[in-house]
Amino acid sequence: METRYFYIKDENKYGKRENGADYIFCDGKWILDHEHLISDRLIGYDPYEDDDSPYKIGNTSNMDQIIEISEKEIRKILKLN
Repeated sequence: METRYFYIKDENKYGKRENGADYIFCDGKWILDHEHLISDRLIGYDPYEDDDSPYKIGNTSNMDQIIEISEKEIRKILKLN
């Protein structure tokens, strides 16, 4: 399965999606993304909107807070072998 890498701008963190799970790079290792930082931004989830609001999902401002980066880029940035 393909691994995708991300930079989360508003959190200044790096993440990856691998085998259906999301991870955040923290303290030199990949930890499970329990806060849903990646998935929330990919779908544009806005936690401040009411649950029945049509703007709860698809918020483009939130979607702009995550960018996909290459494996080569993340290896260079995080100094991974």
